[in-house]
Amino acid sequence: RGKSLNVWMIVFTTITTISLVGRFSAYHMQKRKLLSGISTVKLNLEKASLIAMEITAWITLPVNLGAHVLELSPEQASFQHRIQYSSGVTWTVATVACKMAVLWMYTHIFPPSPVRLASWITMGCSLSYAIAFIPVFMTACNPPSAAWALDPMIAMAKCHPIQQQEFASVSVNMALDLAVVVIPMPAVWKLQLPMRKKITVTCLFSLGLAVVAVSAWRIVTTVESMKTLDWSYVLATVALQSHLELWLGILAANLPMMSPIFKKAFAP
Repeated sequence: RGKSLNVWMIVFTTITTISLVGRFSAYHMQKRKLLSGISTVKLNLEKASLIAMEITAWITLPVNLGAHVLELSPEQASFQHRIQYSSGVTWTVATVACKMAVLWMYTHIFPPSPVRLASWITMGCSLSYAIAFIPVFMTACNPPSAAWALDPMIAMAKCHPIQQQEFASVSVNMALDLAVVVIPMPAVWKLQLPMRKKITVTCLFSLGLAVVAVSAWRIVTTVESMKTLDWSYVLATVALQSHLELWLGILAANLPMMSPIFKKAFAP
């Protein structure tokens, strides 16, 4: 399971990096200053947080990531818990940065309208989500070091079940992702464009639905994890889901901005 996750990370790290390069190239083709788009800066923040998550996942592979809990030594279990603790923060920062980047893009490509208002409101909700849940992840155990104690009885005594906070976090995050997809749709269909172009634009903005689907899958996994003590076996699946949400989020943010490249590449 750990080797499978490694393949996913290599493939999608390459794809998302190419999409970021494509976004920069599109800015250059349009002769726009890179730093004039705050959304690009926010995407770079997400990419940095994603890379931090990927590094922690890669260094966890040699310590039996995805193995059954009975196959882990106390040291391996402790290390995996330590990585799990840090990834809650990096994942939250990354997913919020991606949403903020897309919403900021909406405020610039759409004229003053309900779309802009909805974008600003959703940005506020996304920021509030990060402010609310990062402390929740960081205070799951008291003291925090209890999360990766070698003695599992210490964690049981000093930590509350993380499944409950994960369920709440993923549910709210999925609602925000769905809002990001829905916000521009009414404005897109009011544009004076040929039907073919409307469908193309709709498909580009709807890429975020893939993120929503992964979030729904993660909720199912979280519910199932409440019924088992084999947390380490489930951890590999959760790691894949967490990364998929971020990878697809980056692609959903970058591909609509790469239209100049697509036009040049597929022009007759």
